[in-house]
Amino acid sequence: MALDTSPQPRPGEYYDAWFIAGFHHTHAPLAVHALGGGACVVVEKPLATTWEQFRGVQSALDNSGQGHLFVCFQRRYSRLHEWARRDLGVSNDEPVDMHCIVYEIPLPRLHWYNWPNSGSRITSNGCHWLDYFLYMNNYCEVSDAGLWCRRGSDLALFVCLQNGAKLVMSITETGSERLGMRDLIELRAGQVTVRMTDSTYYEAENSARLIRRTRVNPMDAYRRMYRKICESIVHGSPGDSRDSLRSTELMLYFEDEMSRLKRKG
Repeated sequence: MALDTSPQPRPGEYYDAWFIAGFHHTHAPLAVHALGGGACVVVEKPLATTWEQFRGVQSALDNSGQGHLFVCFQRRYSRLHEWARRDLGVSNDEPVDMHCIVYEIPLPRLHWYNWPNSGSRITSNGCHWLDYFLYMNNYCEVSDAGLWCRRGSDLALFVCLQNGAKLVMSITETGSERLGMRDLIELRAGQVTVRMTDSTYYEAENSARLIRRTRVNPMDAYRRMYRKICESIVHGSPGDSRDSLRSTELMLYFEDEMSRLKRKG
């Protein structure tokens, strides 16, 4: 094992697989370099923090040859997702509505999540729920989206997809810090409602009965994610689809909206 404090790869430095998890603004340049060498790339969220970085990743992925990209959104791999897909009873093309409330603990003023090049809370954490909504709807194209900034850094947003699905999300740091970050997700399709709380508690019901009620260890999603990704790398299986980049594209759209609203005061 060797340690290197260089902020970018040394000349001629290439590997078969890269695992990238650093400051937000460092992810995309490293991913582009790795994909350019035909490597498998496992990268933490967010994938990119600027449109320039995003376009660079797009181009590198298109030209990567044997390279594969895996972005670490653990909700895709959770048992809760498997149950939700089964209990909602919808195909990949049918719309799934999503409502969620996200509580984030306030961070120290100089925490690196608050650095300008790290992006807003939409980039730091909100990207998780944007990606999961699009993932539940097979990364359908966006038809409409909007953002409302409340007091302080609290915000609410909506997204409508071309398949008719809609997302309503609220992100706040107002409230109890007792258990740290919290989230409540509701998925709705037809007469079925699925409720996930803190990536731990799961409940599904239809108009007649309770379908399922259970819980998991939230850390299990990470174990399943890395096992699945590593198996895919070993067996040469495809990485994330190019359509999955739409969640990063949507995140950057909301970053632009945040900047526009701030300029308006």
